[in-house]
Amino acid sequence: MLCFPKTDLPLVAWVALVPLLYQLTRSTLRQGFVLGAVTGLFAFTGLVYWTSDVMVTYGGLSRWVSVGALLALVGYLAFFTTIFGGLTALACRLGGAQAILISPVLWVGCEIFRKYPWGGFPWCQFGYSQVGVLP
Repeated sequence: MLCFPKTDLPLVAWVALVPLLYQLTRSTLRQGFVLGAVTGLFAFTGLVYWTSDVMVTYGGLSRWVSVGALLALVGYLAFFTTIFGGLTALACRLGGAQAILISPVLWVGCEIFRKYPWGGFPWCQFGYSQVGVLP
């Protein structure tokens, strides 16, 4: 969350997943799914919290409906980090700690799949945090 606007610290993106990856290397499949879900719920709640206010102000929805829609959106986005966590934990169980090297492929794959279904939601992808430091 710190690598996106408001705080705008793009270097944080380079280490943001280190605690998760460290835990996934020693997790069971189920623990991997749970770790991915908790990470996704926490991160996306902090990133898209403002959409509830937008739905009330510009969409004319009641506060309760907008909070329900926000929770659904956060759940949808967290689904992809849940899949990432489970698959990475599985890869580490099957191939040892060196299997963590496939985690970048899994992460990018989950971000790509998050981008396209149902019209997609291409917001909050790690690559976007680096736009200010392209050189």
